[in-house]
Amino acid sequence: MLVMDIHNDAAHNALHTKRQEFKYDGVEAESNLVLDQLYFNLSDEVNMYYKSLAAETVVEKACAINMEHLTELDYLVKDRHVEPLLAQSALQILGRSINLRFILCQNINNKFYRDIDFAIKRFECGDVAGVPELTTLLNILRVAHSRLAEYLALDTFDAVLHEVNESVAPGGYRGRIQAHVEHSLINDVFPNFIYNAHTRRFVAAP
Repeated sequence: MLVMDIHNDAAHNALHTKRQEFKYDGVEAESNLVLDQLYFNLSDEVNMYYKSLAAETVVEKACAINMEHLTELDYLVKDRHVEPLLAQSALQILGRSINLRFILCQNINNKFYRDIDFAIKRFECGDVAGVPELTTLLNILRVAHSRLAEYLALDTFDAVLHEVNESVAPGGYRGRIQAHVEHSLINDVFPNFIYNAHTRRFVAAP
């Protein structure tokens, strides 16, 4: 928050020391741009951090270590200590008090809507074999949401999922996920595969 203090000092100097309103207007315009970038970057950073923590919980650690060896990337999450930011409810800037936690809550809430929509769209682009991947992605998002909900007043995960999945319409009995599963079974699995009762799996028809 050091940048905010710099803008506060610059605005005070322009308005009370130099008495030049146009300089204050310039500082105010720049501070608004800085705030917009702050909201965006903090929301993105916090969202990615908690999703990474959730992925580390859901995905087996052995798998992450193997991925590190294969890609030479660090898949183990480092502690970022972002919790104090989530508790910041009064940010002082140019005489205004801004509830940073409320704004972060709104932005991160919207990100969960987009993340779930992305996961479902990715599933809809493939066949029914994508169910395990979709389940893993949704589990990661659910864990990340539950951890963030300890600090932010987010919409419930089930409510977000049902809305994005379009399974909340009155009288509706299926959503996007179920519709795509049914479509894949009817148009791909049943015509092209045979169920083997001994191995309990579908095999390609001869």
